[in-house]
Amino acid sequence: MSEVLPPLFVDQVSSVFKLSAPRAEKLHVMVHLGSVTPALSKADLSTRTYIFAAVLSAIDDLKHVITSSRANIDDLPAMFEDMKIRLEDTFNLTKEQNDNARGIVKDLVYQANRVKFKSATFVTSEVMNILRTEQLTLRLNNIFGKPTREKILVTQLKRTASSVRNAFRQDIRDSITDKPCSLKQFTAQTAAKYRRGGVGDSALDIGFTIHNALLRRFAIDNPHLLNIEEAEDGEGSDINRQERTHVDSSSGPAKKKRKTATTAGGRVPTGQDFWSQVDRYFGTYVTKWGKDITSPGWKSLVDDIISRDKLNFPEDPAPWTTPTSLTEPQVQTAWDGASSSELHMSQQPWSAAASSSSQFHGSNLASLLNGGHNYSYNM
Repeated sequence: MSEVLPPLFVDQVSSVFKLSAPRAEKLHVMVHLGSVTPALSKADLSTRTYIFAAVLSAIDDLKHVITSSRANIDDLPAMFEDMKIRLEDTFNLTKEQNDNARGIVKDLVYQANRVKFKSATFVTSEVMNILRTEQLTLRLNNIFGKPTREKILVTQLKRTASSVRNAFRQDIRDSITDKPCSLKQFTAQTAAKYRRGGVGDSALDIGFTIHNALLRRFAIDNPHLLNIEEAEDGEGSDINRQERTHVDSSSGPAKKKRKTATTAGGRVPTGQDFWSQVDRYFGTYVTKWGKDITSPGWKSLVDDIISRDKLNFPEDPAPWTTPTSLTEPQVQTAWDGASSSELHMSQQPWSAAASSSSQFHGSNLASLLNGGHNYSYNM
């Protein structure tokens, strides 16, 4: 049986479509079958052969595309991972996350039992532990578990902590200089500003008033520290262009701020800022008089603070005239397990009779403390 189409024709068609040897062999088989009696005409068989070669070529091209695409798809996870790693360097906290974190920092700084404001573990331990525990509520769950983002958060928190301490220092300064107010007023105002939940529906624990009294006494005794602010940046990082308060020592407290370029060499020397000195202030008295704030030394100090407060603000009707004021102790308040940076306080609950009979007209805080309340520092 002779072939309708010569083998050379089949080979030329295979070459045009760049078919592999197995594909070319299929074309030869097709021509052989088309030559069986009754054979197809030369025109018909050559057309069919050409179409079949084109189909085989298209199939080969499609397989090549699929194979290449599969390789690219396999690379996608690695590509996305690379992009994610690169984007980590550009990560920033949202305004909501910053506000939530700042609220926690303010609450911790304002704790009634705090005696260490510049503790090295304030951010890395105290603040971060709360943020980690409440990450879902505070919308920070996209940060924890990612080391790079956690590092960015810690850096931001250090700046925030410095900013909050500076603001609190300025509030203390203003309460005894530019905007003088009584201890009771100061406690109400600062609790609303710094305490988580604000003043609250019930009376504030008396610990806040005692704490604020001690801080204001320190400020009065150390006016040269009132306008010294710490740099609002993360520890160990370079300080860029920031707002700084510049004070004319002859004109009293700072009235305005101006921008200056500061560097690490322009920082307040370590340990000479307001809060570092406050830490020493508390530490000295705890070493001297012990942890129990009802001891004679502490009583004398607090008595002197309250007496001077009344002299400085005679217009304020006796801050201790009623147990329903903001300075009335909460029932069954305890600070068990307080860290070394906190004031350890434990209070016995007041009885209804004791509350109704306690009128602090002209009395001092030492007398109040003698009424069954035990306050102590835990260093």
